[in-house]
Amino acid sequence: MVIRLYDKERCLCDLIKDRNQIERQLYIQAIKEYFKNRPDVHKLLKYGKTFGIEEKIRTYMEVL
Repeated sequence: MVIRLYDKERCLCDLIKDRNQIERQLYIQAIKEYFKNRPDVHKLLKYGKTFGIEEKIRTYMEVL
């Protein structure tokens, strides 16, 4: 059996990438909570570049 584990940066990228499939309030809360609790911005941007959402992440970083 294979169990795949993701870190919080990867989970956040998945949320951002698929933001239309999650409730808006939950989406916003997840992003705010991530940036409130000592984010690993380097890792987040690395994932963002891989998934093609780096600019969206940078926009959130500027706003928050």
